[in-house]
Amino acid sequence: MSKLLLTLLTIVFISLNIKAQVVVDTTKGNHNQSRKGFMDGNLVYTVYYNFGEIADWQNEPSRSGVWPKGTNHTYVDGVAVIVQAEAQDPAGNTIHPLETNYYENTRFDPATGVTYGWWPLPGYAAPYSSLPARSDEPTTWPLTWPDRPPSWNGAWDGFFGKGVMNADLETFFVMDDNEDRQYIKDNNFHPDNDDLNRGGLGMQVKVRGFQWSQVLAEDVIFWLYNITNMGTTDYSKTLFAQYIDWVLADMIILRTMQVIITSNWIFLMLGQLFHSVVPGIGVLLDYPVMHF
Repeated sequence: MSKLLLTLLTIVFISLNIKAQVVVDTTKGNHNQSRKGFMDGNLVYTVYYNFGEIADWQNEPSRSGVWPKGTNHTYVDGVAVIVQAEAQDPAGNTIHPLETNYYENTRFDPATGVTYGWWPLPGYAAPYSSLPARSDEPTTWPLTWPDRPPSWNGAWDGFFGKGVMNADLETFFVMDDNEDRQYIKDNNFHPDNDDLNRGGLGMQVKVRGFQWSQVLAEDVIFWLYNITNMGTTDYSKTLFAQYIDWVLADMIILRTMQVIITSNWIFLMLGQLFHSVVPGIGVLLDYPVMHF
């Protein structure tokens, strides 16, 4: 019993120590920082983007949710991450701003064509790399991590600790909804009274993808979303969801949505499996509805 307690205390201490080394990054997302990467650390292989989209049947049909890796068996059209909240605009109207990014059916700026939704923050990948940062390729890492102190320079910004590569492959990027101007234009809604130029809901999302080649996890990609309210608006009702567009056997399309409605902290794992022939998508959600 004492050994188990010591182990648990050690895990808690490590977790608290890592959190204590987090620097709040108030930088805003920019669509010019977009990068495309590939998860290939186990039997699941797929394209993904650092604005939250996973798989992309329209532009990468042969590399969109492939299983097993090395075949032409694709099972996922695309996955979009969604955050929505209820708010009041200055006129007293109840509005429900929603943030996402996907290759179709999204809101966009009519002048520029840029999607109103998630876009990556700068500084989380090497400036001249075309890939998001990944643990097994140091050439994709930035010289400094915006969310870490200088002591982390040159080390992997890992979920499990400084320089710790527990997974066979871990990717990391940060995105926010700042470029969404619609609710400012249409409703004069500003999520941050301390920064009236911040758009959207004022949400920032730290995203990590993990792959392990161990036999019990070789058919799954785990995605971790740490969502933080960077503005001054408190939301009493919030929603997190994933829009998942399945393509089974290259013929049948299933559209499903995982939805979590919350006003507090949530930490859970969800899985999507079809007759043991479709790779799983695990979702780890660390969702504090708070502001600085």
